[in-house]
Amino acid sequence: TAIVEKEVDLFYFGLTASASMDALSFWGTLVLETGDVESAVAGVSDQDVSATAFYGGGSFDLGSFDIHGTFIYGSGDDSALDNDIDAFIAPGGASVYWAEILGWGTFDQIGTPVTTDQVTNLVAYNIGSSFAVTDAVSVSLDLWIAKLAEDNAAGDDDLGTELDVSIGYQLIEGLNLDVVAAYLWTGDALYKGTAAVPQEDALELGARLSLSF
Repeated sequence: TAIVEKEVDLFYFGLTASASMDALSFWGTLVLETGDVESAVAGVSDQDVSATAFYGGGSFDLGSFDIHGTFIYGSGDDSALDNDIDAFIAPGGASVYWAEILGWGTFDQIGTPVTTDQVTNLVAYNIGSSFAVTDAVSVSLDLWIAKLAEDNAAGDDDLGTELDVSIGYQLIEGLNLDVVAAYLWTGDALYKGTAAVPQEDALELGARLSLSF
């Protein structure tokens, strides 16, 4: 249950590892969170924090294109009635950008209010491919599937399935154009599909011009 905090003590322990073997490479970061939240209200119990997050993936380089995948996990709170906080609380500035709509992606802050840029109460994974069309043009395709780590109050966990397409074009040296298209088939954890809250899939189209020198 939510409490008015008197003092919050959080500790993070992280482990990052990577490995590569010819065209195959893997990477991952595991973070364990522990601590406690002391209540400022007399008679209200303090809460113990115990949470986990993981962000990792791999790729297989086939020369002109690759096949890659990512797995993201952030623990959720399995019960709002106990004195434990099991949901991962990301430290300040620890943003993770993944899917274009669900995870804020290229343009930031376009994500849903459930997922944003924080890895908490989340299970997400993808498979995709990136390849060069010409020396100046590259294309990336990604399919994402996302769920809540713990069901919401309605008993739903499906956030949706998202398809992302990104095209990069080097206009001249140092000047690049990125065009992004994304479509999200929303799950019941975002929209119930009832007359009161109709199902609403999401479409994103955007372009970014960047200059480096």
